Amino acid sequence: MSIIYSFYKKLCPKKINAYLFYFSFATFSFFASSALSYLLTGNTYIITQFCLVLFPFLWPIVYIWLSETFYYLYKESIKPLFFCDNPDNGVAWYKKHSKKMFHFSRGNCVITLTLWLISILTIYLMPDPFHNQYANLFGRIGFAIVLFIAVCSVYIIIYHWSILNKLTRIKVNADYFSKGYKYISQIKEHYIKCEIIITCAFFLVFIGINFSPFQINQFLLIWIVFIAMVPIGAFVITILAIKKITEKSKHQSIENVNSLIKVCLSSEDFKKSIKQITRLIEYRDYLESYRNKKIDISASFAFIATVSSIIAQILITILKT
Repeated sequence: MSIIYSFYKKLCPKKINAYLFYFSFATFSFFASSALSYLLTGNTYIITQFCLVLFPFLWPIVYIWLSETFYYLYKESIKPLFFCDNPDNGVAWYKKHSKKMFHFSRGNCVITLTLWLISILTIYLMPDPFHNQYANLFGRIGFAIVLFIAVCSVYIIIYHWSILNKLTRIKVNADYFSKGYKYISQIKEHYIKCEIIITCAFFLVFIGINFSPFQINQFLLIWIVFIAMVPIGAFVITILAIKKITEKSKHQSIENVNSLIKVCLSSEDFKKSIKQITRLIEYRDYLESYRNKKIDISASFAFIATVSSIIAQILITILKT
């Protein structure tokens, strides 16, 4: 089974490294947009250009990275944790969700285009910031492109975290204290890493909008609030889903011990099995009362980064108004 890449990978020329291609394209767009802005308005708006031109055009790199890491996450963690007893179902599961997440289908096209048209209405209702009509047109087109990339990213983010939520409904096959904790930790680290990335990305988009020459209206403020809430929502879903998967894996461990106790109880030489049964019961009691008291550094860092981002956005918005 091969990796199902993001559609951005297919847009890249085959003989050119995708990461290098999109980095070069983003850098060129940044300098070209800054130069055009200076010619039309006499100001480069360098902060806005960095946040709303350079960074959004680097998002295809994130999509390609996500398609690659999602494949290895399935292969190294999701498959042994959920599909070790039925690999064919695992392959079908991976192909189904990868295609929906990384390729354009009828469903995600309708959602993406609907959200984009709503964002276009937001751009239309913005007052013109310049006397030069070409500068206004250039700014609106740039905003439309950035919002299209943002809308595409929102769909992928929502679907990516819905996959994690769906995993909580699948039977866990791995014993937590054998290898289950390792697989669950890898899934958690992947989603925490993605959550930190979107927190940084959405914060940069927020900064770019606030330092742009366009005036923030009520519709744009709704978008800003929505953008601020997405990372914290992703964090909460991650923590709750991982907790549920962990509990299911621990329950599987307890079931395995109970199965061994039943075998010992049904053995002919019952007296010789008493010590083993006693140890198994003690171990089962330990599993039932086990609580991991270690501080999760990555989750703590993600929480601090997310909350700090929201507080910073609120303070900047208040100061701007």
